[in-house]
Amino acid sequence: MIEKIDIDTVHEFILDKSLILFREGADSVQVLNPLAEYIWNSTRAGLAPEVIAAEIALQFGIPAAQASKDIQNVIAQWTTGLLAEPRSQKKLISSKPPKKFYSDWHPQVETTLRFPRFTVRVRYDSQEIADLMTPILGYLAISHTKDTDHVIDIAPSDSSSGYLIIADNKAVEIADSPMNAAIMTFRGITELACRRENWLATLHAGGVAWKEQGIIFPSSGGAGKTTLTAALIRHGFDYLNDDVIPLERNTGKLIPIPMSLCIKSGSWPLLQPFYPKLEQTRVFARNNLRVKFLPPPTPTTSNGYTARHLIIPTRLEGMKPVLSKISPADGLQAIMEGESLLPQPLRPADVKELTEWVGRLRCYRLTYDKLEPAVQTILKYLSKTQLLSLSST
Repeated sequence: MIEKIDIDTVHEFILDKSLILFREGADSVQVLNPLAEYIWNSTRAGLAPEVIAAEIALQFGIPAAQASKDIQNVIAQWTTGLLAEPRSQKKLISSKPPKKFYSDWHPQVETTLRFPRFTVRVRYDSQEIADLMTPILGYLAISHTKDTDHVIDIAPSDSSSGYLIIADNKAVEIADSPMNAAIMTFRGITELACRRENWLATLHAGGVAWKEQGIIFPSSGGAGKTTLTAALIRHGFDYLNDDVIPLERNTGKLIPIPMSLCIKSGSWPLLQPFYPKLEQTRVFARNNLRVKFLPPPTPTTSNGYTARHLIIPTRLEGMKPVLSKISPADGLQAIMEGESLLPQPLRPADVKELTEWVGRLRCYRLTYDKLEPAVQTILKYLSKTQLLSLSST
């Protein structure tokens, strides 16, 4: 497959002795393990696949046929990423509301929400939807201001039932019930925050801060980043977000979007000791998914935190908490596997800045079962890190 790649369009970056590949026009980077790096360099040097297979077979003591198969699998894995076209990111704007919309419709309720870097005015068609949103985002409400950065309207759709979600005068989605309208509004605000600027990346990660040190938990859905984040902020950590965190270009700061944590039903028993009122919190259901929205104990007012730590959470039943050091390349791999979004079109300068940013982080993998021991493990690690930093100054 490598013959399909225009080698001249592939850029190479080094991150902690690991080779990172990026093809101009792609939307992600490829992190090569030592075997993949050897195959890449050998192929670029003009060695035939059978020669590479013979050398690998001799080095690892495996049959040549098995080595040849391993080479094919490795090449297929990273060339797929190099050859892939950029993923089509979900469009926030899908259509315009009806021409007569704003002359015919008048909101019944209005709420202004203040985030660290922007404000949003939410205008509701009914008190019912406003009442659903109040426990989710009411802690961010402020007195009305003359100007806001964004406006989201929840208004009747053209159909006989349902609601149109309109962000900044552009239709976004149609909800078939007040509960779905609340969920879609929550999601719409998150997307507005992520699209406000040309970020270096939008990380699919949970995030907290401890004494101004930003900590991210990159992972795909269901890995436990929200649960761990919820437990940590109950112990006094500052809260960034439980799912998406913009990474600011040039400064490398993590930008808080302190919206309520979206807790899936499987995590309710785990978090009950930390949040006794969680049991009485309203259940939201959509597409067979049951969640509860949990406001952070103390919403952050910071405009951004300098990232210092990357921790990949893995919950394993019966596992005592173990914090294992990993390479920055492993950390970057976790960011990519978690489907974090990079700017489009992605440029070599962006990849260089991203790899340098990850290279400055302390990267670990946390395996655990119980939340409280996991929290104490992280606190112990941070205390030790702070002492080491003080002793080196």
